[in-house]
Amino acid sequence: MFNPLHPFELRFIELFKNKGIKAFVKQTYHRGKQDNLEGYVFIHFEKTLAAQQYFDVLKNDLNRELLIVEKKEDTERLKQLLNTSKAFTMLKVKDAEMKARRVLDKKIRTFIEHKMKWNPSREDEVIFLLDVQFGEVYAKLKFRSQEISVKLEEIEKGNYVL
Repeated sequence: MFNPLHPFELRFIELFKNKGIKAFVKQTYHRGKQDNLEGYVFIHFEKTLAAQQYFDVLKNDLNRELLIVEKKEDTERLKQLLNTSKAFTMLKVKDAEMKARRVLDKKIRTFIEHKMKWNPSREDEVIFLLDVQFGEVYAKLKFRSQEISVKLEEIEKGNYVL
């Protein structure tokens, strides 16, 4: 399972503070789970109200947490989580699309041909982008005037081939 998100490092806390980040929302991130450690993604917000609204939307995620940067206990909780789980930030790793395409090239081509019924020639370009929404990774594919957004796991599993 390809993971495009950058690990959340302890040093990022101060960097985010300096950029004006006021809050983080922790949510479950299944792609980040490794070696019996739960995976989480921390979404950063410049406004506490936006963080609260995002947090409220995640009502079905039992692992969700709202962490306010100005609250010392929340910053300590964030540090604790970084030491005891696999934590990621919404920043993608360098060249995430290129790395994903290299790893999933055959599956992407099979998806395009069998599921989408697109038939690009060698000269045609199929644009491939990654997007993360509510802790879920999506692949965006564009061929000529056609465009689709699909969960990356659908391409990875390849359940669409007859």
